[in-house]
This record gives sequence, structure tokens and C-alpha cells, in this order.
Amino acid sequence: MTGDPTSDADAFPAALARSFAVGSQVAGYRLEQMIGRGGMAMVFRAFDERLGRQVALKLLAPALADDTAFRRRFVGESRMAAAVDDPHIIPVHEAGEAAGVLFIAMRYVPGGDVKTLLLNSGPMSAARAVSIISPVASATTTRSSSAAARTSTRA
Repeated sequence: MTGDPTSDADAFPAALARSFAVGSQVAGYRLEQMIGRGGMAMVFRAFDERLGRQVALKLLAPALADDTAFRRRFVGESRMAAAVDDPHIIPVHEAGEAAGVLFIAMRYVPGGDVKTLLLNSGPMSAARAVSIISPVASATTTRSSSAAARTSTRA
């Protein structure tokens, strides 16, 4: 998935792209702006009508909802992600299904991805790179430790 919502435009089913237009509602979220698009999902900045906050809403391709094994993994991984508490990991607010599409609602963080940052600004200083890599490394360590702990306790 990329921060440029126009790239990979043909990878995601066109029917889904048309049915989830800006301004439409999905599971209590009003879609405001498409902020990412890839082969498996579209991501929107959306407004949570129930709690009055902006979220990032990821809508997965409908074919994935039909895959029982994928659905099982999606539910398990969503629960694991929601249970992780780290300041460098974007929290999951909700995961579920609406209109035959699996979705994940998470904290909206304004700004782009690192690829877009590099394309727009060019090479960055070592200090700037470290300021980005350090929190990512912390989040990766937390996520890995959390996943390992859950795996080792499954018996």
C-alpha cells in the first residue's frame, strides 16, 4: 500500500472503489478522504460518528471476507494488535465486517509515509533518519515480543 491513493489504482476491485465513495458511511464511519490504496485494501480518513473523532479506516477487498482462513487470521491479528500498548504503535479502535467487507478502524495520524517523504524532500540527514528509525525499532520490538508471548502461551 502506498501513501499515494492514485497508485495501484487497478489493483483494488473497481466495484469496491465505486461503492465506497467519499461521503458514504461504513459501520458508523463517514468516509472523508482516500489516503491509501493497494491490492488488498483502501484506507480512508474517516469520521467516527459515534465518538466524534477522526480515524484511519482500512477496508479490505471483499474476496478476503469470503476466505475462511483469512477471516480467522484477521480476527486473531486484530485482537493481538488491539492488545498491544506502545506509544509508537498506532492503536486499533475496532475491527469487524460491514456490507461484506472486513475493516479496521485505527488512530488517524496526519502526514504521509516515509516513501512519500523521501520523494518530496529528497535524502534526509542522519539525525532525521534516526528520529524515524528509533520509534519504528521500538514498535517492532514491542510487536515481536507481544506476538512471541501470545504464541508461547497458546499450548
